[in-house]
Amino acid sequence: RDERIRTIEESEKVKLFEDMASLIQKVVRGRLDRLRIMEENFCKEKHRRLLSTVLIVQRCSRGMITRVRVRKKRQQDIMELVLGKNIQDIQRTWRGHQGRMEFLVEKKDMCAFIIQRLYRGHLGRERARNERLRLEHIRMLYNCSIKVKPHYLHF
Repeated sequence: RDERIRTIEESEKVKLFEDMASLIQKVVRGRLDRLRIMEENFCKEKHRRLLSTVLIVQRCSRGMITRVRVRKKRQQDIMELVLGKNIQDIQRTWRGHQGRMEFLVEKKDMCAFIIQRLYRGHLGRERARNERLRLEHIRMLYNCSIKVKPHYLHF
């Protein structure tokens, strides 16, 4: 093989070396790409496993929380059966009724207050209008007397 290379011309040697270099580069790049893809696949698989582990932990914790909540609810239902919940219902209903009645009384008082306020405003406007008319009448009489006095004095 070395003998064969020695017999080849210089331009052919350069072309042969360039072809060999291209082939080596192609092989190395292919190997590097395969390694990169394998690493990406490994990272994806690792992430998928981690994600599935997290989902399992979440599912188990939610199940435990729900079981505890159901257990407490059952115990509360049993206590209500044993001790009775009717008194609480009656008290709640009665207190709600009292609160609504107090609100209605306050609402009626507020309505009366509004009516009084409107009526007093009406009376004030009525008095102001009457006072304005009275002053206007006095002004008119004064103006008329000023006109009548000079005519009276000339006669």
